[in-house]
Order: sequence, then C-alpha cells, then structure tokens
Amino acid sequence: MNSAAGIRISQHMSIEPDIQAVTTDRSSLAVDIAAHKVVALDDLEPRHQQLRAIVASSKLRGTILLSPKDQQSENHVAGKSCPLCFKEPTDQPADRLQQRNAQLKSIISPLPGKEPYFNKRPLNVPARFDGYPLIDFLAEWHPQVPREDWLARIKCSRIVPSQRCVRRRRRMKSPAESVPLSPERNVRGGEQFEHLLPGTTEPDVNGDIHIVFEDDQFIVVNKPAPLPLHPSGRFNRNTLQYILNELYRPEQPLLAHRLDANTSGVLLLCRRRSVAKLIQPQFENRTVRKTYLARVHGHPVHEHFQCDAPIASLPGDRGLRLIDSDGQAAKTKFQLLARLENGTAILQVSPLTGRTNQIRLHLWHLGFPIVGDPAYLPGGQSAENTTLSIGDAPMCLHALSLSLHDRDGESREFSVPAPAWSETKQN
Repeated sequence: MNSAAGIRISQHMSIEPDIQAVTTDRSSLAVDIAAHKVVALDDLEPRHQQLRAIVASSKLRGTILLSPKDQQSENHVAGKSCPLCFKEPTDQPADRLQQRNAQLKSIISPLPGKEPYFNKRPLNVPARFDGYPLIDFLAEWHPQVPREDWLARIKCSRIVPSQRCVRRRRRMKSPAESVPLSPERNVRGGEQFEHLLPGTTEPDVNGDIHIVFEDDQFIVVNKPAPLPLHPSGRFNRNTLQYILNELYRPEQPLLAHRLDANTSGVLLLCRRRSVAKLIQPQFENRTVRKTYLARVHGHPVHEHFQCDAPIASLPGDRGLRLIDSDGQAAKTKFQLLARLENGTAILQVSPLTGRTNQIRLHLWHLGFPIVGDPAYLPGGQSAENTTLSIGDAPMCLHALSLSLHDRDGESREFSVPAPAWSETKQN
C-alpha cells in the first residue's frame, strides 16, 4: 500500500477504472488511471506532488485511489473490494463467469489447432501386445493407417521412445536406443512411444463453448458440436480438454462423464480429484439422472416407450457399437414431445445406463435414427462413425440436464438451453 495526502491506494485488480474523482481533506484531484495522469482541480500543496508521482508509476496500472471516507465504508475490504468496485455476493458468480468466458474467447480465436505446430502424440502399448514386433503393434492398434505408412514413419524417425523411457534408461545407465527404430523391435506391455508430427494443423471445430457454472467443486460447460472431448485421431489441440486446460491453467479439470464429439449440451467437470472420486461412482452406479433431447426420423406411435436391447462391449465394423444379445445390459426411456409435419419427431430421452452410443444405437434399432447422425442412418443402414465438419447439418442429440449429489450430499441439478432444432414449429 502507498499513500499520500491521506489517500489509500487499493491494489486489487477486480475492475478496470477509467477516471475517478478523489477528494482529500485539502484538495480535489481527478485521477486518470488509464493514462497515468493526475489533473489538479485545486492548487496542490507540495505533499500532493508525491501523489502525482505515485499515480504516474506503471506499478499502479489498474488501481483505485481511496479517500479516508472510502476506507471507512463497510464495502471496503483491504485487497479485495472497495466502494467503487463492490459487488453483492449474488452478483459475483455472474461477473466471474463473464470474465471466464471472455478469457475463453481469446483462447479459441483463432482455434488452437489452426496454426501449424510440432505435435507429439503418445503411443502406449497395451498388455495384449506384449512381445509384438513394433510394426505389428502399430498396424493392429491403429488399422486405419496403412502398414506401409507406419513403416515409412518408423524409417523417418517419426516413431521414437517416449522421453519418459529415455529418462528411465539414463537412470539405469542403459545404452541409449538409436533411431530410426527397427520395425522388428519387440515392444513390451506398458511401454510408451511418441508419434512425431511436425507441421500439424487440425480440422476446424465449433468453438462456441460457454462456461455456465463454476464453484470450488464443479465446472459446467455448454458443449457445442462438433467438438471432440479428448485428443484422438485428427484432433489434439482442437479438443475441449485441451482448451479447458489452457483456460484453467494450472488446474486440469477432470471430465466426470462423456459426450460424443457430435453431441452438444451440458457437460460436468470436477476441479479436484477428491471430488471426482465421489462423483464418478454416481455415473457408474446409475444414480445420476440425465435428460436429453433428440430429433428423429419417423413418428413413434406411443407417447412413452423404451428400449432395453443389450449393446456389444466392443465396436464392430466401421468402429460402431451394435446390438448384441450377449452384450452389456442397456436401457433407455423415451417420451414423445412433438410430431412434426416434415416427418420427424422431438423426443425427451432418459438413459438409465451409460453404454457407448447408447441413445443413438437404441433409436436406430427401434427404427427412429437421429437426424444428422453420420453413422446410424435411416433404413437400417450404417456408415463410419466420424466427427462432423463445420458446415455440416448438426446431429440432433443434445444433453439438456443432469442431476447428482455433491461432496456434501446436496442434490445439484445443472441444465443448458435447448437447441434451435428442438423447436416444435419447423418445416
């Protein structure tokens, strides 16, 4: 704290002042903080020259000068608030969200994966590939990449031991492994490699992310689509996890559940592992109530109906989950909200289990595929499950709300607005 002429200089940074009038017991000053100037309204005595020097200092950019009267206010808490910037407790969360979303815009404009960068993608060896030749592991673990391409990448030293493995070798005083690696080199379960991808650029995604709630336990996001959650395939930086890590750095928010890249809506993250350990079992034990909206092809006959067809535990052709009589138990309830003149319908959906692609697959199985779904198509047809491109028609599945219990056992419900495609007056 610095002071002159009985005036306290408040250092808290919660607002950006423009021009403030400051009254002392001897004279009045107009303080232009942004320009670092003090304009005399009365004659200044010599001691007020000190105030001019203090305000002119670059250290005071964004500060406020408080008079003795200001300092006596009940709204003055040293280092936290003053009468000029005081906010009622009910207003503070809204202001914090506004600031957070403003920071978010700076991260996604432009999208972080738009400019070329040197990308390192992890390649972790599952236990079932223990003893495999390197080339066989790569070709079987990522069959979407031709074997010849993997061989070329190994030869060009694009597949290398991870830095963690390199450091371990140094500690053990083992000889350094030369690159390029041999394609016939055997890998071990748990071993880690890095796939080096210089000059990486990523496909555009929908960056219209909104933080709708946060406290010391949770972050609630209105997730747009298309937007992948995790780094995978063509996406690394243009993912929700990467963007939120940048926004909340040094925190790394933990996803409590998942949404498909093409699914929009409410998404919950935990700010601490201790909270995640209490929340994630609620999803696993099916005690979290989730509500979705879906727009489907066709008009269901019944107002209320359900599907309990079991779902395969592993993906089949084209990477899709399919109905399997020996698969995992799954149950979804549906409520008809509207039948539209264009042959589609709006449904409210309540999944009672959380299998991969459960809602999409159950509706497809019942003959009411979701409008815009790139994989589960009308007429019982299917295609590769891909992330939609910007400009594609949306996949009409939206997570509307969820409710659970927080660490104190209190019931919490989070929701986001319904999307435009769910309006019942459509052509």
